[in-house]
Amino acid sequence: SYSDDIVQLRWTGESRGRYDWMSSVKVVGDIELPEYRFVKLETKTEVTVWNTGNYSTLVVRFIFARHLTAYLVNTYIPSSLVVVMSWLSFWLDINAVPARITLGVTSLLTLVTQVVQSRSAIPPVGYVNALDIWLFVCLNVVFATLLEYAIAYTISLKTKPNKIGVNPLAGKYFGNFDKKNPEKNDRNAIANSTKTRSPTQAWTNPNIGHANQTIEKPSTRNVSKVDLFSRVIFPTCFASFVIVYWVYYMYDY
Repeated sequence: SYSDDIVQLRWTGESRGRYDWMSSVKVVGDIELPEYRFVKLETKTEVTVWNTGNYSTLVVRFIFARHLTAYLVNTYIPSSLVVVMSWLSFWLDINAVPARITLGVTSLLTLVTQVVQSRSAIPPVGYVNALDIWLFVCLNVVFATLLEYAIAYTISLKTKPNKIGVNPLAGKYFGNFDKKNPEKNDRNAIANSTKTRSPTQAWTNPNIGHANQTIEKPSTRNVSKVDLFSRVIFPTCFASFVIVYWVYYMYDY
């Protein structure tokens, strides 16, 4: 109730006096918070300006740091594993549409659930905190994985089917072709056609009488060049973000 020209407040120890041997703020050492650890406190003196005059004010600032163990176990490590799990689609066949879409959508929904749970576990604030940045980047990485598959699948549709034209009587599957004895070739073809064929041999027409038939090449795993590029660029970018993130936020911890 007195302006600073009448009363000036000071913390103990800032000026010489009979109470300088006492500490300005005494912290009880046996009190601990479940989610925070006490780092330090800062004391200062300010002058507050009001319409009725200037008033001396004492300010104490308590600085706390969160315990990271619970957040690492409940948020950071699970979200990182979900992001890595979404990258498994890069090693799946480009034609495995249900598998790759299900893997990406499941990873995305899991991260959305983690975002909702993390927001309910911390006090509501009007600014973006470190946990929000982490989960936002994880969501974008998983979404980029789905976008990458859409691009890779579109490119694969533009490629021609891998087929080869062969003469079934030319000896590729039925033995040697004898030009001097055509009847022998027919007998060999009929005899060999009754044998058990390999599951990888796909016949478009089993009739022996056609001279030129289109036979599909044995099916192989179709790997897109976009997937090969993503196997390197996605882990590299995410690892770079993780390093920058922890170095920045752990600098003053």
